[in-house]
Amino acid sequence: MPDTNLLDSPVDLAANVEIIPPQDQDLTWVVRRPDHRLLSVSPDIGRLLLTLRDTPGFLTIPDLASLTPDPWSHEEAEAAVQAMRSHGLLSLPGEVGSVAHPSRVSLDHDGPFILKLCLNGTERFFHSLEPWVRRVRDSRLRWLPPTLSLGGILLLARAVSSPEGGLYQPLGVSTFLGVIVALILTTAVHELSHGLALTACGQVPHRVGVMVFYLAPAAFCDVTDAWLLRRHQRVVVAAAGVTAQTCLGAIALGAAPAASADLAGALTWYGAMTYLGAVVNIIPFLKLDGYVALVGWLDQPNLRRRSMQAVRDTLAGTPGHGGESWRVILFGLGCTLTPVLIIWLGMSSLLSALSQFETLSMVALVGILFSVVVAASSLSARALRSTPAGHRIRLGVAAALLSTLAMLLPVSTSSSHGFIAQQDGSVLAYADVTTTVHPGTTVSLHRAGLLAGPPLGSGTVVGTQRCRVPVNAVSPVRSDAAMPEGDCLRVIPTTPQDPDSTGRITTDSPPRPLGLVVWRQMASVLRSFTSS
Repeated sequence: MPDTNLLDSPVDLAANVEIIPPQDQDLTWVVRRPDHRLLSVSPDIGRLLLTLRDTPGFLTIPDLASLTPDPWSHEEAEAAVQAMRSHGLLSLPGEVGSVAHPSRVSLDHDGPFILKLCLNGTERFFHSLEPWVRRVRDSRLRWLPPTLSLGGILLLARAVSSPEGGLYQPLGVSTFLGVIVALILTTAVHELSHGLALTACGQVPHRVGVMVFYLAPAAFCDVTDAWLLRRHQRVVVAAAGVTAQTCLGAIALGAAPAASADLAGALTWYGAMTYLGAVVNIIPFLKLDGYVALVGWLDQPNLRRRSMQAVRDTLAGTPGHGGESWRVILFGLGCTLTPVLIIWLGMSSLLSALSQFETLSMVALVGILFSVVVAASSLSARALRSTPAGHRIRLGVAAALLSTLAMLLPVSTSSSHGFIAQQDGSVLAYADVTTTVHPGTTVSLHRAGLLAGPPLGSGTVVGTQRCRVPVNAVSPVRSDAAMPEGDCLRVIPTTPQDPDSTGRITTDSPPRPLGLVVWRQMASVLRSFTSS
């Protein structure tokens, strides 16, 4: 129920609220709140706010309705005032000046796994760069980064196709750590590029900072003001980060052949990872740059939330928001399922990698599983709260049926294990908690590195035995240290391997129901946990 006392009080525009009329017929009315967040409003609301701004003193609802260019009814003005009050756009007598700008440094979050440390008020810094970036924008230099990025794809293809290349070689510990640090710093370049592109188009970021993004350190630059630009400019701002990071990756890939062995490997790894990150970044079903570019071009800032709500409405049998098209519903399905798929693939990879390090494996996996359960519970509770009470049972049943069908989908899996060649011609592959390989299984042998290299031949598993293998056999890091003694697969290769050489064996499993695959993975972890 609306508060009638508030609706009967005179109102004025709240302090530090900015009304931005459209500068182009393709743009909409926008209001900037004191916290610099933007709200898209209808032309009628925009003109009503302008009336409040341009009229001195406080206005009652009847006064406000009569002063608008097209007079509103009392009920229409009352509903508009209530909506604007809910977004903090209006103030009552005694509240003038009570709204302050954000502090210079603040904490923010975007969901349970994205925590931001924000530096606010960065307008002066980006305004100081505006003359420089505008000159670049108006010159032919603007085509250099995208040209390098596209050319880097050919360099990456050459690196992938080179069997003796750096992608298939382990790195020294210090070199490996250097690549990780360089990739983290690249996120700062990525975000700064968004800010510079926004500045070149006539707007500036209001805050930058660092964040923990799904347990990984990263940087961010708030380019919300891109919504004040034309559609093609929004796409340019969204694509600037990916272009910048792949431009750096292309330079690294181009310089690798002229560098020394270890540095060449580091440059190749770095370049490949920038392109891999770019591929993930442009997936439109994730709330990353690809999605931002898509909704910016379509001029639909809430497309993801609206499409996922349409999926829930369809499953629950509720009317929905005016009946969304099937294209919107399918997009919502993609937005719902893609993060689940990526989390599962990521956890499967981590399970295979971390399970070889015993205690570290257990601590990391328990933490990851706990995080996933918390996130899933939070999202499920939010979905139920947004569904009318009479439709929640249907939503739960429909979600359970879809989950069951998903668990029945056949999927093929592969496993990879580090090996060391023995003097007798056999190889011993370090088995982890996920190992389901049995004697008689045919495996492929590959070089070790960031990627599994071209096959070195095949082999047959003939049994198991206790052994120790070097760390570089089970990780992409070159080290003289050895793994703890554990169970190993004994493999007889068809092509002899040099004694003490290392690499990886891979096996491909026939298609099995997804539920069975997940169950076996979790059961392996639990067995390892209870036996340790």
